[in-house]
Amino acid sequence: MFGVRSGDKRISHFADLEIGGCGPWLSMMIGFSLIVEGFGFHIAKGYLYAAIGFSVPIESFNQIDRRNKERLVAAGDLRERTGDAVLRQLGGKRRSASVSTP
Repeated sequence: MFGVRSGDKRISHFADLEIGGCGPWLSMMIGFSLIVEGFGFHIAKGYLYAAIGFSVPIESFNQIDRRNKERLVAAGDLRERTGDAVLRQLGGKRRSASVSTP
């Protein structure tokens, strides 16, 4: 039981790396298939190719999503920026950060 729990923590830490969501799992799957074939068992390559073909677009979407989230955080609050732009166009002054609205 202890071995399963400690292995579970290591695998979840491996999956949470900044490398990406699918990358580490693909590496593990390909490595596992190579080891199993080294012992003489046959694994159909179609399963590996299907997994790779599915994972590449998913990983691309994850990287695009991560980049968009970083841009959103860097850009600040969209609602505040929109309000400031409208006030500038109407000739109003920008609210100070100390005033809070309900």
